[in-house]
Amino acid sequence: MREDARVTPNGHPPPPPPPMIVFALRKALAFRKVKAMYVTKDRLNGIPSSVKRLAASIASCFVCACATATPFNVQGSIFEKAGKEFNVDPVLLYSIAVVESAVDAPNQRGYIQPSPWTLRTSKPYYAKSRQEAEEQLNRLLKTTRSIDVGMMQVNTRWHGHRVKEPKDLLDPLTNVRVAAQILSEQIARHPHDAALAIGNYHSSRPDRARWYARHVLRLYTNLKTQRR
Repeated sequence: MREDARVTPNGHPPPPPPPMIVFALRKALAFRKVKAMYVTKDRLNGIPSSVKRLAASIASCFVCACATATPFNVQGSIFEKAGKEFNVDPVLLYSIAVVESAVDAPNQRGYIQPSPWTLRTSKPYYAKSRQEAEEQLNRLLKTTRSIDVGMMQVNTRWHGHRVKEPKDLLDPLTNVRVAAQILSEQIARHPHDAALAIGNYHSSRPDRARWYARHVLRLYTNLKTQRR
């Protein structure tokens, strides 16, 4: 997540890497124990016609109601833990993670999942392990201050002060916690504009923010209505 939004020429995110890159990630995050942590690619389709109507309908869902079960189960996940700490809906956090760093899930045709070792400057770098990601991060830091790190793509230039050192953002829980903190601040800043609050996680430019929010809110709504 950068201060200036990343938009590809065709308006779509870059294609994911081969599934083999994701195998270690799934094991590292213990997604095997949380079946609902997968989301079918089909659920990324079917965007509502009006972002404003959608934002209004979920504005009340921003705050984490951890005692209330949701159709998409993130119970016991790092998203739930960070959501409880910063009072943010964990499904919303997961939706942002998918939009920011989705890759193909291993041995799960048609499924995707967030990638905790993704790095991005002018182009994405999908590491196969945390060690590889840390080595690449150190190389990139020699030439630039602005690097998007981890499944939530936290930017080192704008949010590096939230951790002791940039490599800390490669810890999945730390990465999601920082993202939850950022999002909670935006929600507090824009309590009556859900789309802008989410979009500002990605960019402070209103047009880019709302473009980004469309993708997140579409997935969020689909996940909230998904059957167990």
